[in-house]
Amino acid sequence: MKIFLICLALGLVWVVLSVVRALCYYFRAKKPPVVIFPEDFGLVKEDIRVPVPGKGEISGWFIANPNSTKTIVLAHGFSMNKGDILRRTHFLAKDYNLCYFDFLGSGESTGRTDVGYSEPGDIEAVMRFIRQTKPASSQKMALYGLSQGAGAAVRYASTQQGVSCVILEAVYFSFKDIARRWIWKRRKTPYFPLVYSYLLFKDIKLHCRLDDLSPKNTAPGVTAPTLLIHGAKDTISPFANAEKVYALLSGPKELWAVAQAGHTSCAKEAAAAYADKINHFLSTYF
Repeated sequence: MKIFLICLALGLVWVVLSVVRALCYYFRAKKPPVVIFPEDFGLVKEDIRVPVPGKGEISGWFIANPNSTKTIVLAHGFSMNKGDILRRTHFLAKDYNLCYFDFLGSGESTGRTDVGYSEPGDIEAVMRFIRQTKPASSQKMALYGLSQGAGAAVRYASTQQGVSCVILEAVYFSFKDIARRWIWKRRKTPYFPLVYSYLLFKDIKLHCRLDDLSPKNTAPGVTAPTLLIHGAKDTISPFANAEKVYALLSGPKELWAVAQAGHTSCAKEAAAAYADKINHFLSTYF
């Protein structure tokens, strides 16, 4: 009996540690190193640093196009960085100025992030910095968001009128749902009571409900033309989520399903069609 109790106690300790590790992995964004750079695609970058008082410093790249007065700001997904989104979208440098950045707590940026809450503030800081320091290049501005960045882009665009158009890839509908699916797919951690309890703790700490900040509540405020790109085989944010967000958007909108793509793999699966779709949308609305 004693041996059984010892084994049981060790098993419980292992479960608790596994759960804590899984939750920390999700709610404290990992910082994979930046290994993809503009130079890899023959592009010249300007390193930018955007201070966020009391929170840290955002690291970014500005890729100038001397023939354009338009800038696209691009926001990456969870556990990604500016290099990951550059790999998907570098073709846009042919026609536009581009600004890639790392959310606080990700990539080469300092500070920490409250995932699902603080990212729109990072976008605002970057947008303001570009407008102030590069006015000739940012007479018009567009916003591109991938997964976590897409959710942040929806919330930002729902309250700001200075965005000419928005591109959303792999957008989620409910923060609670994406957290449940992501943590189960990556760490096999059940939503209740573990993730549920942690979300409740975050809501209390932040004095808000993270789920209320999700696209399911913020999408109706987006009046800018919006292109949604979504993998038909996405199991983390199923295609039905994109359909729900699409239905709520208030401005001109288009939804494109990439047949063989999963979560954030549309560029890989669609190849040239991906670039064509985005370029056509931008040439129409930007």
